[in-house]
Amino acid sequence: MTVPDPETTKKPEMGDQSELKALEAERDKWKASALKNDKRAKDNADAASKLAALEDQQKSELQKLTEKAEQATREAEAAQLQLLRVEVASAKGLTPLQAKRLQGGTREEIESDADDLLAAFKPSEPTKPPAGDKPKARLQPAGEPEDEPEETDPRKLANRIQTNW
Repeated sequence: MTVPDPETTKKPEMGDQSELKALEAERDKWKASALKNDKRAKDNADAASKLAALEDQQKSELQKLTEKAEQATREAEAAQLQLLRVEVASAKGLTPLQAKRLQGGTREEIESDADDLLAAFKPSEPTKPPAGDKPKARLQPAGEPEDEPEETDPRKLANRIQTNW
């Protein structure tokens, strides 16, 4: 780009003076408009960053609420399953300890597991010992004192113990 030489450049004459003022006024108008637009752009950028921060905060709140809802659903399902175990155990006559061991996700699966548990721990038939093999009694009579004790007075017995020590 070439710079105009001030000596060769034609100086405005009187008639050109009004034209020069009009151009300067036009330039000042565009300069003011550019400054106004720069300020508006900066304000818009600030507002956009605030909006983005607010959206991120809302996303976080939404994610927190979603996680809470998922946790509540899991807890409700676990409680429902525990209730099924208790109901089936009660119906089948199982103990609370046995009820804790029941497995399955549906009532049918839990009932099947309860039946398996009962079958596995079913009390066996009592076995009868052979008739001829009775256990021998090894009873011995408790000893009866043959002699009466020498002294029965507690005070005298206590004194006797103290003197022996």
